[in-house]
Amino acid sequence: MNNPDYKNYAFEQIEAFLSDLINDESVEGADIAVQLNKMIADIEDYHSKQLEKVRKVRAALFMSPLKMQQHDTRELLYEDIVKPGSIDLLS
Repeated sequence: MNNPDYKNYAFEQIEAFLSDLINDESVEGADIAVQLNKMIADIEDYHSKQLEKVRKVRAALFMSPLKMQQHDTRELLYEDIVKPGSIDLLS
């Protein structure tokens, strides 16, 4: 997202919330710092997990051997012919 209007709005919101917290007599500066650090750590953890998930998908797509087995269509046709209840094509 490269919208300068949104960026300015977001920074204004952060400034307003910080001002509210700083102006609240019951909130200590250390509490604000601790909470901000926790929020940033949570965001970092979330994105780290998402990155790991994307890497696993990439590995599964491009690095692991294909586990698909292509059946011979003659085998499939024979299985259909000989299964119970199928039409007897040999009579």
